[in-house]
Amino acid sequence: MRGMRRRDSSAQPKPRDLAILLFALPMLVYLLSGPVFYGYDGEIMYRVSESLVLRHSIVITDPIYHYTQPYSPYGIATSLALLPFVALGQLLMHDPRALVILYLPIVTALTVVALNAVLVELDITRLWAAALSLLFAFSSMAWH
Repeated sequence: MRGMRRRDSSAQPKPRDLAILLFALPMLVYLLSGPVFYGYDGEIMYRVSESLVLRHSIVITDPIYHYTQPYSPYGIATSLALLPFVALGQLLMHDPRALVILYLPIVTALTVVALNAVLVELDITRLWAAALSLLFAFSSMAWH
């Protein structure tokens, strides 16, 4: 009967603590192993954000191909999501690029937390939901 004791419900991790852990662990790993260069598309989206913060305009310059001048052909949603990072980088460090590196790790870590919440809502146990969320975080293209 020793091994069949009922587990104390207080021993279960609280959902908030689990969400913080599921955010912090992937975020740390993504920051330590993540890319510093986001490719041409990411550069152009960053330039729109930078232009909005520094010049209050969506006019950009494309130093590589000159294809996307004076306006970006990409949607504005990512550029708007980058605005706080660009503005804070400019305000705190006088470098608009300084905090942009945090954008993708934060978004991807939040995706891991959201996946965990969806799995718990689908009546998967918290342990399995956390395991599947971490499997998604580190065994899929999410890490890339």
